Amino acid sequence: MPGDAAQIDLVVQQRHLASQFAEPGDGGFAAVFATPSMVALLERVCSRLLLPALAPGQTSVGAGMNLRHKAPTALGETITAQARLVRCEGTLFVFDVSARDAAGVVATGEHQRAIVDAASIEISARARATRTKE
Repeated sequence: MPGDAAQIDLVVQQRHLASQFAEPGDGGFAAVFATPSMVALLERVCSRLLLPALAPGQTSVGAGMNLRHKAPTALGETITAQARLVRCEGTLFVFDVSARDAAGVVATGEHQRAIVDAASIEISARARATRTKE
């Protein structure tokens, strides 16, 4: 599996813009491709690479992201997210990730994903939510 690579193309839509993440009173959110949208796109391409490794009932979850968002991308432009599996450390998988648009490199970084039991992680999340309300 190390060395495996994948890519996803995405046309930037209104819902992907930084300005869409702003709440009243926030400032500094331009109408360009948002970093949270970039993270989600890079997570998607990495998760696709892990699909063959999943047993029934398993899923992969993000465990870490080190990302440098280097350049803005405008509404309507196409972003290509790329991932390459670098290494496996038990159930942790480490990827080199990058994104490009027509003008060049937009982002580079590293993403880690873990393979987990889907039901167990959802139970754990609900249990954490219950503890915070007590």
